[in-house]
Amino acid sequence: MRFTVRNVAKKASMKVEMASDVDASEVARAAAERWGMDGFIMRNGYYLVPEGSKLSDHVSEGDTIDLISDPRNYL
Repeated sequence: MRFTVRNVAKKASMKVEMASDVDASEVARAAAERWGMDGFIMRNGYYLVPEGSKLSDHVSEGDTIDLISDPRNYL
């Protein structure tokens, strides 16, 4: 499945292709490697994407996933 990952804090994005049965945490790990940041909350539209869930349960072909810095990292 192909989709776009957008880092809201850095105003950057990247196109990603992953298998649909991959854990959603793989998206956060790929983003951490790309942008050097950890601790993201993933959002697809109005819905949060739990890291422990399968990617195909929350993301469809062509979607844009927003990565927002997790505020719990700043407490």
